Amino acid sequence: KGFTDAKPDQTDRVSEPFQVDILTVGDHQLQLTRKGFFSQDVTITIEKDKTFTLHHAMNRRFIPDYEVETDTDLYRGVLQAIEPTGDVRLEVRPGIFKTIPAADIKARRPYRKQ
Repeated sequence: KGFTDAKPDQTDRVSEPFQVDILTVGDHQLQLTRKGFFSQDVTITIEKDKTFTLHHAMNRRFIPDYEVETDTDLYRGVLQAIEPTGDVRLEVRPGIFKTIPAADIKARRPYRKQ
């Protein structure tokens, strides 16, 4: 049981090594969790006096965190960037991105589901 942080000066997709000394030889269930991602269970096999590296991609949850209001629409999604020009880039559906020009924005704010 424990946690590992992202490596400094690296993408948040790669974590620091995590060492567990109390596991016995054999198969064990490992639950991977990360905020904003679906938890996943994996089976690992521990061998005596061996170290292994686990490479596992996790699936991100789509959790809207920002909304932008224009005269004609209200967009909710995952904030990607607020450009120096004031344009807002949102992921409005998983894998679908929209840039709302600053000139069209009536209001913008963090989104909190009621």
